[in-house]
Amino acid sequence: WKIGKSMVINKDSITAVAVQCRDMGWPGGILLSVQCPDDVVFETSGSWKCSTESHVGWEKPGFLMYSNKWQAAKAIKKHGSRPWNTIGEISSSAMWIWSETASTTVYCRGAVYGIYNMIGDN
Repeated sequence: WKIGKSMVINKDSITAVAVQCRDMGWPGGILLSVQCPDDVVFETSGSWKCSTESHVGWEKPGFLMYSNKWQAAKAIKKHGSRPWNTIGEISSSAMWIWSETASTTVYCRGAVYGIYNMIGDN
């Protein structure tokens, strides 16, 4: 977890990012940022939705998140904060997130460019 990983994402073919994470005894957190060619940065924040339960197809495009199962992510700390400090080239404004409900495993989704419509969000 102390080393950032890079990957290339075609922004024209993606509407959401889905991440499953397991806390292995250190403070749990998910941190992510994507620098797109048009200088838009997509990153983890409190706008993400998280669940402590795996739902069929949760990681697939078009999955609909209902507010009673998927709650706003808990924004824990800004990237660079202790105990994690700075990791790789991740955006300094990205937030460490986790589920509001305590759990060792969480499932989180974030919308890219606000394209993905999350049912139940008002």
